[in-house]
Amino acid sequence: GYWANFAKDTTVVILGAGSSSYTTTLSPGQAKMVGNPSGSRSATVTADKIYIYDTKTGYTVSFGTATLKVGQGAWAYSPSGGTVTVTAQ
Repeated sequence: GYWANFAKDTTVVILGAGSSSYTTTLSPGQAKMVGNPSGSRSATVTADKIYIYDTKTGYTVSFGTATLKVGQGAWAYSPSGGTVTVTAQ
């Protein structure tokens, strides 16, 4: 995943199809940043908790699954550890 902060509204072009999915390990009680691997499709995130940030509304929390738009990232969390899977739709 990644984090970008722009001082004003900015258009970012994301090229290419990217990969279709990946899985990574979550350490107990620690959040890990994940991102949508596709440059053209939404992606489903599967983890205990997923925190997605919106500049207008702040963080929203999803339990189990959430959808990331192209170019969007999130924090994945598990209190006991485990895995997070991100799959392009």
